[in-house]
Amino acid sequence: QGDLKFAYKRRYSIIGENGVGKTTLLNRIANWEDLEGFPRHLRVLHVKQELHTESEEMAVLDAVLDADIERTSLLKEEKEILARLE
Repeated sequence: QGDLKFAYKRRYSIIGENGVGKTTLLNRIANWEDLEGFPRHLRVLHVKQELHTESEEMAVLDAVLDADIERTSLLKEEKEILARLE
């Protein structure tokens, strides 16, 4: 347990040995899990370091867009609404 504070217009890196929880922390931030006090107006994307896809030709831009959970959810909702309108 600890405190994590970010300053406006700063960049950060997370450094640590394997198994200390860097990826877990990033996943929790990106998925808004149990992070009391973390600003909800920020948009956080976590793009996996290694991509394992059926097509190894996935573009970096596609990987970033796929990591945007909110965008993916809204696109799915749009598709369902459009299908109902037809």
